[in-house]
Amino acid sequence: MEISNKTINEILKRAYDLKYHDKSELIDVVWPDFVEVEGCIVIKKNSEDHIEINIDHIIQQFGDRSGFEASESHIHMIDISKTFKSN
Repeated sequence: MEISNKTINEILKRAYDLKYHDKSELIDVVWPDFVEVEGCIVIKKNSEDHIEINIDHIIQQFGDRSGFEASESHIHMIDISKTFKSN
């Protein structure tokens, strides 16, 4: 037998609603736009189509283009969705 009160039911409902809200904000993660920058393919994070980088500095920092691509294209889920933020 489940015994609960109004307060705990409200808390549980808020937690459920937050966890299962509309996930349309995640579409850019599932289906992102990409842009080529100096031979590197990265996730497009802003509206600029032309991005300039110092590729010599990038190679020196990361060793190759793939290190830069991975670093530049990583995403923190907590930064893009309420689903991952704590109450």
